[in-house]
Amino acid sequence: MKVQEVLINDKRRYLLLDGDNKPVVPVLRFLKYLDNIGKAENTLKSYCHYLKFYFQFLNEKKKEYKEVDLNLLAEYISC
Repeated sequence: MKVQEVLINDKRRYLLLDGDNKPVVPVLRFLKYLDNIGKAENTLKSYCHYLKFYFQFLNEKKKEYKEVDLNLLAEYISC
């Protein structure tokens, strides 16, 4: 996974790409929401990087984001 910076209308935006260089759709939607409500560029960048760590953790556990339960979330937080 990697964070990709893109320029859209002279504004920096960030995408999280999976191992096949395809956007991680839930992260893409969340970042678009944050952008639409006027969050700062640095906020978008930070969220994208932290979501990268979270989705890498889920990949290591072989879980989809919709399968997360309280135990898995607690394990992630304790890392």
